[in-house]
Amino acid sequence: MFAFLLASGAELVCAVVSMNNGRMIGPSIPALVYQPSSKPRGPVRISLSELMTYLAPKEKAEPVDFRSLLRMAPKQALPEPEPPAKEQPQPQSQPEKLPESPKVPPKQPEAPKPYVTVLMYHHLAPQPDPKYYGTTIDPEKFAVQMAYLRENDYYTPSLAELVDFLQGKTTLPPKSVMITFDDGYESNYIYAYPILKQYNLRAVIFPIGGGIRHKGIVRPGIPKLSDIQMQEMYASGLVEFGSHTFAMHDYHQGQPLLRIASTSEILADLQQVEEVFAAIGLPPAIALAYPFGQYGPEAQQACEEMGYQLAFTTRSGRTYSDTNPLQIPRKTVSGGLSVQQFADLVR
Repeated sequence: MFAFLLASGAELVCAVVSMNNGRMIGPSIPALVYQPSSKPRGPVRISLSELMTYLAPKEKAEPVDFRSLLRMAPKQALPEPEPPAKEQPQPQSQPEKLPESPKVPPKQPEAPKPYVTVLMYHHLAPQPDPKYYGTTIDPEKFAVQMAYLRENDYYTPSLAELVDFLQGKTTLPPKSVMITFDDGYESNYIYAYPILKQYNLRAVIFPIGGGIRHKGIVRPGIPKLSDIQMQEMYASGLVEFGSHTFAMHDYHQGQPLLRIASTSEILADLQQVEEVFAAIGLPPAIALAYPFGQYGPEAQQACEEMGYQLAFTTRSGRTYSDTNPLQIPRKTVSGGLSVQQFADLVR
């Protein structure tokens, strides 16, 4: 026998079923007895006490687990939960605008600063001894170098043009090279001058005044230029002459004379150079090449008093528009340079 509860609305209905004799009794009030072998007689009402009496002698009812019965009861429809209130859209706060930083145009690469490369040569001799490569170059190599300058459109400015460049009065082509020779060797006329004419390149020669073969006077040592040779070269318009002092291309007690001489002594020496130039028919020099590249404040003062506008050193470097005109650097062309090394030198 088992019992179960049915929930219908607000009523609780109890039904008891006997599996031994096929009887089912319920609901308790009213109750229905059903006999499968007999015809149904309709519902019969009995009291609770009658139900208990009826059941007592038969078999003891098992305790009813009402919690399980409640789980078997039909579920009542629960009220639909109210939909959550829709949140009213909040106005989105606009982020605070930061002040725009000023637009800075991208930095343009600076244009290369204009400059002039000044080359320094001395003596030319066929197949020179490597011991003298610092001051001597083979004429064939010199020709190759001059050809390189011409083929690559290098410009060779005059002394006056270099002065104007340093004073900001003019600009020079980007590839400008000044060719200079120190000491005034005769080889400048024999070897260099024909090559300069061949490629139409200009040059400046700084002869030692006391070494010039003037009026046929022969000087000891490597032959120097004669006055006639200088006149011819100057008349071509390709060669200019500057001063290399008259007799201060020497040392005294291990010191270059131009560093230890007084301003008045240097002035007297430079004045002798001007006298020789005048005797040859050359204009006064406007430039000096310091012997051995050595100079002091006295030498610079003497240059200014002589009216020299340029003075050349042996310090390597380029000449820019703001270079001190009395301290112009030069690049030495040694006899051992290859063509590629020469190309790098003039850049």
